[in-house]
Amino acid sequence: MLEPRVGGYRYDRGTDGSECRWARVLACGPPHRLLFSWNISPHWQIEADPAKTSEWEVHFIAETPERTRVELEHRNLDRHGEGWEGVREGIGGNEGWPLCLQRYANLMAGKVRAHMVDYARLYSTAWIKRYGTSAIWSGSRTG
Repeated sequence: MLEPRVGGYRYDRGTDGSECRWARVLACGPPHRLLFSWNISPHWQIEADPAKTSEWEVHFIAETPERTRVELEHRNLDRHGEGWEGVREGIGGNEGWPLCLQRYANLMAGKVRAHMVDYARLYSTAWIKRYGTSAIWSGSRTG
């Protein structure tokens, strides 16, 4: 779920109705840009201290009327303190941002069973570059 306004949250809702607010909207510039905090600690627990959260930003760039490039940058990972490298590895692994972007691409392409993706071809239209305390993913999807 997303509350698309500055100060709103990106959250998941459990089957019991509970909410896990794991990101806060820091900037919202529809339809081109969203900036969030990453409120998950290196121990994969909710982090309440904003000084210990990283940021992730998404840009939607129209390449043609039928094609949009999605760029995602997750930065300031070192703010998480000791263990931040594990956060980088988690978000950069096959079950992290690459999987999220693939599921988004499938959704936009009208594929209803994103979980059936052939993981050997995971985000074959994207490139991944990781360096320092940031990670950048970019990919394009036609359709």
